Amino acid sequence: TGLELFRAGKARHLVIGGCLPVAGDTNLVLSDRVMQWIGSLQSVHPGPSISTPLSPSPDERAGGEEPQQLAGTPVPRPVVIPVFTLGLSRDTHDEAIACQKLRDSNHWQTVLLVTSALHMHRSAALFKKQGLDVVPVACDFQACGVSRSAFSPFPRQARFDLLGLYLHEKIGLVIYKLRGWI
Repeated sequence: TGLELFRAGKARHLVIGGCLPVAGDTNLVLSDRVMQWIGSLQSVHPGPSISTPLSPSPDERAGGEEPQQLAGTPVPRPVVIPVFTLGLSRDTHDEAIACQKLRDSNHWQTVLLVTSALHMHRSAALFKKQGLDVVPVACDFQACGVSRSAFSPFPRQARFDLLGLYLHEKIGLVIYKLRGWI
C-alpha cells in the first residue's frame, strides 16, 4: 500500500517498519526483506535517502534525448524511491520514536501511516503522541471478520485467529495507556 501511495504521487518517501528479525535468520530483519522485494520489482529500484540529492543521468546532463529501444519507443526510466527503514524495533512504540527522529531530520510535515486496519487505532495514537501529524491509511482489512458459512456447532480456526488479533490490539491498547505511550 505504501508503494502504491508513492506511485500515485501521494508520498515522496517510503519508510519501512516491521523490523523484527526474519524467522531462521537473526541477521536479516523484515525491512531488509521488503527492500529486497522493492529492488526486484521491474522498473522500480530503491533509491538513496532523500538527504542525498538524486544526480541526473548522463543523458539528462548532456541534454540528450531519451534512450531508445530498437523499435524507437522510449525506454521507461526506473522509478527511484527514497526508502528509509526504522531499524530494529521491538514494537510499534519503538517505530513511532524512530519515525519521529526521521521526521525531524528530514523536515517532514505529515506522515501517511500505513498499517493493518485492525492495528490502526493504536498505531495512530502512538505516532500522534510523538508529535507526528498522521494521516491513517489502512490496509490488510482483517478487521472485517471472516465470511459467514453454513451453521456448524464447531468453531472455525479463522474465528480464533481473528479473536487473537483483536485481543492483542485491545490488551496492547491498555498496556500502552498504562505506560503513558498514548
